[in-house]
Amino acid sequence: MATPASAPDTRALVADFVGYKLRQKGYVCGAGPGEGPAADPLHQAMRAAGDEFETRFRRTFSDLAAQLHVT
Repeated sequence: MATPASAPDTRALVADFVGYKLRQKGYVCGAGPGEGPAADPLHQAMRAAGDEFETRFRRTFSDLAAQLHVT
C-alpha cells in the first residue's frame, strides 16, 4: 500500500482532468501546473484513459439516458 507521502495528489489529478475536459469544450480556466502538452506523465495517462473511456462508452450512456423515465 502506498504511503500518503508517496501517493499522488488526488485533488491535483481531478483538477487537471476537469480543466483538461473544460479546455476541450472551449472553456478557459486558470493556468495550472499540469496544463498543456508538457503535463506530468501521470496527468497525461489519466487524460488518455478518460478520453478512451468516453469514446468507448459514449453510445452506451446515451442509450441508457434515453431509456431513463423519471416520474
